[in-house]
Amino acid sequence: MLATTRTKAAGGPTSASATPGHFQPRLPLVKRMLCWLQAAIFTGLMGALKTLKPVVDKIFPQSFHPTLIKNYKSRPGLPIRVFFPKGYDHKNPQGNPLPCLFSIHGGGFVVGIPDLNDDWNHHFCNTHSAIVIALNYRKAPRHPFPTPIHDVTALITTVLDDHKDLARHIDPNRVAVAGFSAGGSLTLAVAQQPQIRSRIQAIVPVYPACDFATPTDVKVRLRRYKEGLKGFRARKSDFLVYMMACFNWSYIPVGHDLTDPLLSGEVLPASALPKRVFIIAAEMDLLAHGAWRLACRLAGKPVPGYDQEVGRPELQPPHRLNLDDEAYHWLQKTKDGREVRWLLAPDAVHAFDMEAKLLAPFDKVMKADCRAKRDEEIEIIGKWLWG
Repeated sequence: MLATTRTKAAGGPTSASATPGHFQPRLPLVKRMLCWLQAAIFTGLMGALKTLKPVVDKIFPQSFHPTLIKNYKSRPGLPIRVFFPKGYDHKNPQGNPLPCLFSIHGGGFVVGIPDLNDDWNHHFCNTHSAIVIALNYRKAPRHPFPTPIHDVTALITTVLDDHKDLARHIDPNRVAVAGFSAGGSLTLAVAQQPQIRSRIQAIVPVYPACDFATPTDVKVRLRRYKEGLKGFRARKSDFLVYMMACFNWSYIPVGHDLTDPLLSGEVLPASALPKRVFIIAAEMDLLAHGAWRLACRLAGKPVPGYDQEVGRPELQPPHRLNLDDEAYHWLQKTKDGREVRWLLAPDAVHAFDMEAKLLAPFDKVMKADCRAKRDEEIEIIGKWLWG
């Protein structure tokens, strides 16, 4: 485990130098017990979901399962889920190798399984005729920072070195990593590792947890709320706020510098990342402001202050992203050949493209809006990555 941001565990992840800043506090005993209990409940529910999912899949068959599931000796307990596009014969491949997107699921570093991203991964795979490889990682609090970074780094390296099997299908010049929420944080961290950065061309952190230094109450204050929305989006509090303390306590060791670039983007230099970065956020998400600040800083734009809200107060047209308003979308090319793109999904909550049916199973309006924006998001990401 990394003791500070300026030391490196043998064989472990490295980060750019961080200036001393806020440190992870030791919570009072009662709060620690509550966080532990909440983490135990989350873990138990996820265990039940993993157990029941095969049964549910048999009763309600889905069309978006992976082509194959594979284990590697480097991480035998973390099987990867591999999606090949329809019509591609992975047992007898013909023609040119395919572009590849590594996908990292979210869940606050505590919960989540790659299976929950199957629909998104399957849709991306077949929309862009690309291989999508869904990665897994061990979860906190049993496996806190930086263990998940080790896991994802090892799996990506192993896949790209597997020339007898998966690597022979992959075009090494068209490899990218995308991650969602906690997976977005891991995407930013993994991309800083020299053995990964030299082998990928782009990253796509989606509503990433990329700012652990800003207190949760400040994030709550900066979160955008809108009049006129109904259903789940009309709630007066962000559903993430009830989980933040547990997730942060579970993942970050006591005393660790919260400005470590492997955790937060406040001091992350652009040179530590691949030359192409596409940051996506949801407008009504307490993580959006941190993602916005990171995107602006990487692009050399003025960094928003804590007195500026993300997005716009007005409701936006439903069922589509807004590519014509700089509050929601821009692309910046820098003098040193880097490219940073920002996309803010309007009137959308955290995990809009993944968990809408779980967050609000009876909110038909929100589910339809999220599905349309998810499909457009997938179209935009693939075209940006590979044309």
